[in-house]
Amino acid sequence: MDSQARHADHRSADPTRIPVIWLLGPAVSGQTSIVSALLDRWRSDLRRDLSAATATAETLAWPPEAPRLRFLVTTGLNAEAPEYDPAEDLACLGQGPALILAVLRANEPEPQRLHAVLKQLRAQGVAWPILLVQTDLHALYPAGAPHPLPYPYTADGTPGPAVPAALATALKAQREGLEGLVAGCVPVDFTAPAQRLPPPGYGLTALQAAIGSLAPEIAASLAPPAPPEIGLWSRAILPWAAVAAVADAIPSLAGVPALGAQAMLLRAIARRFGLGADVAIWANAVGVLGTGLVLRSGLLWLLGDLPPLWSMAALAAWTFLASCVMGALAIRFCRGEARGSRPSIPEPGQTRL
Repeated sequence: MDSQARHADHRSADPTRIPVIWLLGPAVSGQTSIVSALLDRWRSDLRRDLSAATATAETLAWPPEAPRLRFLVTTGLNAEAPEYDPAEDLACLGQGPALILAVLRANEPEPQRLHAVLKQLRAQGVAWPILLVQTDLHALYPAGAPHPLPYPYTADGTPGPAVPAALATALKAQREGLEGLVAGCVPVDFTAPAQRLPPPGYGLTALQAAIGSLAPEIAASLAPPAPPEIGLWSRAILPWAAVAAVADAIPSLAGVPALGAQAMLLRAIARRFGLGADVAIWANAVGVLGTGLVLRSGLLWLLGDLPPLWSMAALAAWTFLASCVMGALAIRFCRGEARGSRPSIPEPGQTRL
């Protein structure tokens, strides 16, 4: 049995052993943006899946239908907030492997609270690796300056010569302030496309590499599942296209069973992408099926002079091909729906952070 299968068995037997990434830092430091980037999800969608876990933290199980990883997002370390006691949040982590992401904005004026909490955790015997993630880098860029490219930070987070001096100084001070408490540092900047500061996932590859180095088991749980497209052709599109073709070979049924098979094909694709009875999805599906019915009528008129056997064979072949085209278009549409970018409306780029 491979490691992923063992992990799945353990999680099914004891949900408290699901690996956890604990994001710990002041409010508005970018914790949710980090989760969004790691999962490649719109932040607006992600916010709907987060649920309150304690007075100071929210939690997210991923993926929701069969969790293999949990996130705990704590944002109560502001200087003006009441004294933070990590005990309640610690109790939420369970018994599985954990990684702590200590999150600080590059221009954070009061990192002392985070330093005190991390020191307290170490004093209590918490031995999980801690990775410092430094965010909002562009706040210390010269006005209008782009991200320095290529990514100019070493594996341990040390800025290269291309990094603006003010930013390099601030990042160094934060690293030195947490020396002995963190196992590494990664500067990132996950901006929204509307901010016009490409790339929006600045430093994501370095963050993924650092997680893989410090917590391989968690990195394996974080790895994305197979794309929804995998297996759709063999399991849904071709079988239902064949059913539609056979059904359409019987002229007396007027194509109704074929339309039913095509509707089931579209439904199977939507469900594979995790989509339900969304109005936009089924409005598009009805439009596609209606177009197919009109084209079928036109094809019957063109085939009117052929012998019945040839006419039935041609109609079945056309229905099979049309069903496959429907399937390909449905995959494209549902992929956009699942990513929150319907072709019929503008992408909510301003919400993806």
